[in-house]
Amino acid sequence: MDDTDVNAPRRNRRTKRRIKVDKVTAAIVTIVTALIGGIATVVAAIVARDGDPAPEPSPANAPVASGYPLLGDSSDILRDVTYPDGAQVPRGQQLDKKWELRNSGNVAWSGRFLAPANSALDEGPCYPRNKRYEIPYTAPQQKVVISAEAVTEPRPGHCHLTWKMIDEAGHFFFPNGKGVELDVTVG
Repeated sequence: MDDTDVNAPRRNRRTKRRIKVDKVTAAIVTIVTALIGGIATVVAAIVARDGDPAPEPSPANAPVASGYPLLGDSSDILRDVTYPDGAQVPRGQQLDKKWELRNSGNVAWSGRFLAPANSALDEGPCYPRNKRYEIPYTAPQQKVVISAEAVTEPRPGHCHLTWKMIDEAGHFFFPNGKGVELDVTVG
């Protein structure tokens, strides 16, 4: 027997061990990767659920379309029709908030919607019910009553929500405007 014959079985054993170790390592890497992916999916779902209780996302970070606000486009908030600022509202209820506005510009309002703005001031035991509400056609200088729904939670506290006017694509018509607000106490 020469040296090659004597060492051949030893090399085969090393190769077999290396293959077994490589298979075990690959299996461990696969399992760890699957676990990390599953954890990331669960965390993302929890953050999405807890971060925005509204059924669909709002255009809070919607891009501002060039040209907005439109030249001659303007609005005035005339009054709260329902739930004036500071009003006491019941817990666990749906609220239909209404505002009277005037199209104070010279551009007709058509194809416009009211959507939650997710303002930095928004807080409390309440949330917007829907992602947007259609604003009726409003000619220049005409008044209109617009509305949005909010839901109060079973816990008490201060509720502040903001909505803004958007187009079909979710761009704000008045990107620097205040918007309309619900500012009530849930009791």
